[in-house]
Amino acid sequence: MDRLYPLLTLCCILLLYGTACQREKSRTSGPGPDLIWSYHLGSARDLTADYIGDGILIASSSGSLDWVDVRTGSARYSVSDPNMYNNGLMWFASPDGQVYYMLRGGYTSYTPGGGPPPEILNCRDSAGRLQWQIRMPPGEYLSSTAIAADRIFIILDSGNVMAVSRAGEMLWFRDLQAERLTGFAAFVSRQLVYIDKAGYLAVADMQGDLIWKSANPMGFYSSTLELEDGSLALYDYPLALRYFDEQGQLLWRADFAEYGPDQDGMQGGSLVSQFNVDRMLDALPGNGCAVAHPDGRISAFSADGRLLWRSAATGSAQLICSDERGNVYGSVRGGSLYAYDSQGRLAWKEDSLGQLNSAPSTDGLGQIYIESDSTLFCLRPRIPEIR
Repeated sequence: MDRLYPLLTLCCILLLYGTACQREKSRTSGPGPDLIWSYHLGSARDLTADYIGDGILIASSSGSLDWVDVRTGSARYSVSDPNMYNNGLMWFASPDGQVYYMLRGGYTSYTPGGGPPPEILNCRDSAGRLQWQIRMPPGEYLSSTAIAADRIFIILDSGNVMAVSRAGEMLWFRDLQAERLTGFAAFVSRQLVYIDKAGYLAVADMQGDLIWKSANPMGFYSSTLELEDGSLALYDYPLALRYFDEQGQLLWRADFAEYGPDQDGMQGGSLVSQFNVDRMLDALPGNGCAVAHPDGRISAFSADGRLLWRSAATGSAQLICSDERGNVYGSVRGGSLYAYDSQGRLAWKEDSLGQLNSAPSTDGLGQIYIESDSTLFCLRPRIPEIR
């Protein structure tokens, strides 16, 4: 009997160790996403693929703009031009099917017969059919864009703004001293949101008439998000998140002083640009939003300003997107793809996709997309629904 005591003790130790390991395992992330398909892009640029309905995703590759079938991962249509390489292509897409593109002057070596001239804005539908073309005013070049229900807004380098109907008709042309539209080809419903050349946040109506302007200038890296209830979120990266109502009244703000330029928190955010910041803010169900920080943390807020959750640091700033269930996906340039559930828990971390160079995007069909330096991936995220 005495010989059994050491054996029993050893069994108890092994049982306790196994239980501890199981508890530790339960705290780590689960299995990664399923790969549905991959699409070869050649030498891809850092332009996030956008879903435009009808089972079609738009992606930019070397020398072409591709309409990709989300079910099969094959190209349905491509617009090819050698001038599209090396940042020659400017494009943006509407989630209801239209795709707009042009070759930006100063970035191309355009020659007659070598494709569309740089001053022509082209519009195609979800099947790739050309719907219309419109010429930029002489000497004017596209700087940034936003899409409304019945028109698109185009800010030009000069500060002038064009409004063009979704049917290709010039509606108006005004000097608004606009520096840029905030947000990345933001889909807006009722208003025109931009930063003026003095740095103020300005909101105008559909005719370009000013509705309100912020009391103070915004930071250089500012991105906005118009929410379904009409409120406006502005992420003044990296220091503050502000919520405004439709009249310009500040509803609340969250400050992130720990990420000030002189603080250690800026580590990992040195490569962030204005283009990146536009992909570091996204809406959550119920008119909340999520923002990404320089150290890789993500903070989620409710519509009334309550902090819902904050993820752990990853070391580098993430580009993010959210889905209709409130899950958030984040990518690190040249690094990993992360998935967080609607309570901010890390669901998985994926490292096998190569050198990532875009923000993730979603299609409302339960799939997410991410680009490496040569490939577009379609993934099923496999995040359990929280009940």
